[in-house]
Amino acid sequence: MEQAKQGRADEMGRRGSSLWPLRAVKRTVAVGSPTRHSATRVRAAGLSRTVRAERTRATFRIKGHAFHPAPVRFREAPNGTVRSFSISFVFGILSSFGDIRGHGFAFFIALSTDLSAAFPIQFLGLINATNNGSTSNHLFAVELDTIQNTEFGDIDNNHVGVDINSLNSVKSNTAGFYNDELFYDI
Repeated sequence: MEQAKQGRADEMGRRGSSLWPLRAVKRTVAVGSPTRHSATRVRAAGLSRTVRAERTRATFRIKGHAFHPAPVRFREAPNGTVRSFSISFVFGILSSFGDIRGHGFAFFIALSTDLSAAFPIQFLGLINATNNGSTSNHLFAVELDTIQNTEFGDIDNNHVGVDINSLNSVKSNTAGFYNDELFYDI
């Protein structure tokens, strides 16, 4: 019975029904000393993760992705109600190089796990210079950005942004925390 349901879901997804099925995707950052065009595939904590690193003129440009192993259905039927969800987590971004840091990372939802055309660095491994803003991206992301990129209209070098098909956030706020109802940016 479950296989039959999955088969129907896969078939409906191939027919192009909007937003169904989507894949939940989490971005990761690789650390270490990668070799040119090395790729590693591992399975951990139920996620499938591919890390790809490129070295160009002594500069590392690293992008990595961790994908949920199966499509996550946000609707039971193409015309059904969209499910809500929430996530909570604690993390820290620390640089081994003082003020030099990476561009951040993003949690995102996309129709495909093929992000081979996406650029690293300020593009967060999600898109590239030619498809930023394209409706064909089918991408929703929450970026945790640690560098201000004027090309994307970033508000500062420490913000959370909501992105739809683009790294030009539709909404962003300075990252921080509340303590006794007072906001502290970090």
